[in-house]
Parts: sequence; C-alpha cells; structure tokens
Amino acid sequence: LSKEGIGVCLEKKLEKGEELKINFSHEFTTEKYEGIKKDFVIWVKVMWAHPVTEDEKEFDTGLEVKFMHDDLKVYYEALIRELKTEKNDQL
Repeated sequence: LSKEGIGVCLEKKLEKGEELKINFSHEFTTEKYEGIKKDFVIWVKVMWAHPVTEDEKEFDTGLEVKFMHDDLKVYYEALIRELKTEKNDQL
C-alpha cells in the first residue's frame, strides 16, 4: 500500500486496465486514530500483474486508486503513514 496505489497478492491474474472495487478494513495502531477500525471502499485500476510462483497460483498485482469517497481520504493518508512507519521499524 502506498500513496501511489496498492500492491496485493491474488489467486487470480487480473488484466492490465481492468477496473474493480475493493473493500478492506484496518484498525489503526498509532497516531490520533489509534484503536479506530475503519472500513474502506476504493475503486482501482490494475496497472500490472505477474506470477509469484512457477505454478501461477499467486499473482502480485499493482492497483492504482481511481476513486474513494472524500471522507476516507484522511484515513487513507493516515494508513499509508502508519504502514510506512511499521516498514521502517522492521528495517
């Protein structure tokens, strides 16, 4: 998950340009939203996909965010900051 888009691992290969709606939930563990669980609905476009395994049972997929409701944008930005902080803490 990044400011530019979302990377996911899927069991089905999606085609570049395909558009879809994704739903996910996140419970914040830091900053002012700590303890708040937020449900996200985001419309995305597939930017790339390639197999992770030789038997092509998993596919890394890059998704570009095309639309989200305005009331979710502040939470999405907070989610990105939280995930980047977690990643840096693991290094």
